[in-house]
Amino acid sequence: MFNIKYITKTFSLAWPIILGQLGTILMGFTDILFVGKLGHDKIATAGSANSIYFFVAIVGMGIMLAVSALVARYKGEESEEKIKNILPSAIWTAIISGFIFTIILLVFANNYIWFKQPNEVTIQAPNYLRIWAFSTIPLLIAMGLKSFCDGLEFTKVGMYITFGGLGLNCILNYAFIWGNLGMLELGFEGSAWATFTTRCLMAIAMLIYIVTHKELKKYFVLSNIFNFSEVRHILNLGLPSGLQYLFEVGAFAGAALLMGNISVVSGAAHQVALNLAAVTYMAATGFSAAGSIMTGNALGRHHKKDIYESGVSTLLIILCFMGVNAIAFILFRNQLPYIFTEDVEVVKLSASLLFIAAIFQLSDGTQCVALGILRGINDTKIPTIVTLIAYWVIGLPLGYYLGFIAGYKAMGVWIGLSVGLTFSAIFLNWRFFYLLKNITFSEPEKEQ
Repeated sequence: MFNIKYITKTFSLAWPIILGQLGTILMGFTDILFVGKLGHDKIATAGSANSIYFFVAIVGMGIMLAVSALVARYKGEESEEKIKNILPSAIWTAIISGFIFTIILLVFANNYIWFKQPNEVTIQAPNYLRIWAFSTIPLLIAMGLKSFCDGLEFTKVGMYITFGGLGLNCILNYAFIWGNLGMLELGFEGSAWATFTTRCLMAIAMLIYIVTHKELKKYFVLSNIFNFSEVRHILNLGLPSGLQYLFEVGAFAGAALLMGNISVVSGAAHQVALNLAAVTYMAATGFSAAGSIMTGNALGRHHKKDIYESGVSTLLIILCFMGVNAIAFILFRNQLPYIFTEDVEVVKLSASLLFIAAIFQLSDGTQCVALGILRGINDTKIPTIVTLIAYWVIGLPLGYYLGFIAGYKAMGVWIGLSVGLTFSAIFLNWRFFYLLKNITFSEPEKEQ
């Protein structure tokens, strides 16, 4: 059942993407480290603003994932002209969607009182969020260009530029916050300016790489500067992907609110267990992206067997990977929470939640990969409905019932989320095999 060729290809595509995503997470982590030296209130403020920012921007990030799937398909079709069209279209899509999300974020910043945060956070966070809001367009441009390179299987460049950006972000935090290296002292907001500057330079670096690379520069054609049909194509495929992420992020944010209503300890334990589970999920999204590229390329080549092998191999890899994570969570559930806290009550409850997290590792990984391989074969609308039902019709309501009415408290909320993830995994995987069974091509399949 394992095909070593597809397994090797999946790993070669996935590991740079996974490390690049790790670099993105570490960038936010380093911001908190620098801001934390200014006081605990600054940590709370930055954390609040970051949460609101990513709740909005995650939709744009999901949109840009469509670029890699489309490019992979066009590469499979051997359509150089379509690839030339999609490069500027990806930039325009980032600009248009980024502008919309920037406006939404500025509205939130100007009405921060809506979020009912502590007084010091409500006072300090708006300017921080405004600066981050203006970094949305360069962030999405960088992601769109990275996604373009990923689709052509140049996945390492995004990793290198991300880690270069991570280093630059540390330097700029050091310079902007305290006025070091000849810069003006900007204090707390200096961290936001560091992020803004880093994202702008990362977008520029990605563009320079493409226009100077001997194999990629041919796709940058100024005469193709705007292709509305291709922009619409990216949005049609990408917007549902963005909503999938929004539904998931929103569900876990809602779960955090439920846990906070149970007790402070429950809220803290939720964050500890969720942060540990997020690390394994990050790796799953890397395999998901690789699966999307491989199935998209196979679709472009009209090779049904290749679509099957690419999808199945990626699913089998994630089952093995998440299975190992599940075992680790069970074996070390009493030790892992100490990474975040020494509070005995929080550690004890976190250990119980990690046992549930271990159980849903397989569901979380396979539903994540299924979304990717379905995106590769241009199927995103039905999966979006599935994720909406999984999180908001099943997961959260069941978690509320088990936690508050049945009396299982924090454990009940996480059991509800686990059931929602399992529902999503079952139906998304069923849909992939259903579509594959019924897929037909108008011309003969190309041989490998």
